[in-house]
Amino acid sequence: MTGAPSGVALITFDTAYGHHMAQRLSQALADGDDPLRAILAVRTKAPKPAQRRVPGLHRLRRLVSLRDRMAHRAWQLQRRADAAFARAAGPVPAWPSGCALRPCSRGQVNDAATLRWMRERNVRLLVLAGAPILRAPMIGIAPLGVLNVHSSLLPHYRGTRAEFWQVHNGDTDRAGLTVHFVDTGVDSGDIVLQVPQRAAPGDDPWLMRSRNQLNALDALPRAVRAVLAGTATRRPQIPTRERAYRFSDITPQATRRVIARVRR
Repeated sequence: MTGAPSGVALITFDTAYGHHMAQRLSQALADGDDPLRAILAVRTKAPKPAQRRVPGLHRLRRLVSLRDRMAHRAWQLQRRADAAFARAAGPVPAWPSGCALRPCSRGQVNDAATLRWMRERNVRLLVLAGAPILRAPMIGIAPLGVLNVHSSLLPHYRGTRAEFWQVHNGDTDRAGLTVHFVDTGVDSGDIVLQVPQRAAPGDDPWLMRSRNQLNALDALPRAVRAVLAGTATRRPQIPTRERAYRFSDITPQATRRVIARVRR
């Protein structure tokens, strides 16, 4: 594609949320000069099936590791959250027609072939809705930058699975989402829009995440339109010494504390 950059590209996981976000963005941008032109759909690992209950299995529970028990309980809560999202969002749509589509793995998001494909799309703005970390070459690929949706009220709870740590720390007042520009830091770019979430006592992080995703289906397209129109207000984040969380921080012991909080 040649000429001046135009349109938007989306990087998202190949999930129900990703499909819904692509459809919402396509609809929101259909009447403008910058439609959704490309989707990089990142494949996810298939979820592990639940183990069948076997008579007398409770006698062997002491032989089952904490990791396995916590993983099974988390899987049950994730299924409940997925069902809540599906009820609210409706049937999963196909990828929007008229968009260039490139499936890829996590490890291919920043590789040379994907960068070349994205450059050929020649878009003005790159949008992330649940995506792996981007490296500097991909971050600089669109003239207007990269817009991301993060599941906390930044600058608090940077990093991954913010809802998990909000429940873990008894800090659900920070629940909500932030649409922000991406820089080379961890969720540290300028804020465009924030949507608080009112979390109820006993809410689990998986359910809170599904609510954030539902709110993002409206918030992210609104922010994208504002950025494209030049009407978005960029608000630099207040410097903070709060840590950024990683997937490796979610240990079986941390999961047990979260589930105990939910039960109370």
